[in-house]
Amino acid sequence: MGRAVGFNRPKVNQFFTAYKEVLTSHSFSAGDICNMDKTGITNVAKPCKVLSMKGKRQSVKITSAERGSTVTTICVFSSSRQ
Repeated sequence: MGRAVGFNRPKVNQFFTAYKEVLTSHSFSAGDICNMDKTGITNVAKPCKVLSMKGKRQSVKITSAERGSTVTTICVFSSSRQ
C-alpha cells in the first residue's frame, strides 16, 4: 500500500529532478550507471494440479509441510559493453 500511495506525479518529478542534478554534477558515463534487481526464490515446491477419475469423491494432494528457505538472487547489469 505504501508503494502505491508514494508513487504519484510529485514524487516521480522529485526523483527525476534529483537524478538530473546528480548526473550533471558528476558527469557519469553509461558504464558507471547500473541497474540492480533482487528477488527471493523458495526451495519448497508448490503443489500441482491433481487429476482423478470422474465420479471419484476424494482426491489426495500431498505437499511438504516444511517452510524451506529462501535464496536471495541479485542481478546487476549496465547499459555499456564494458
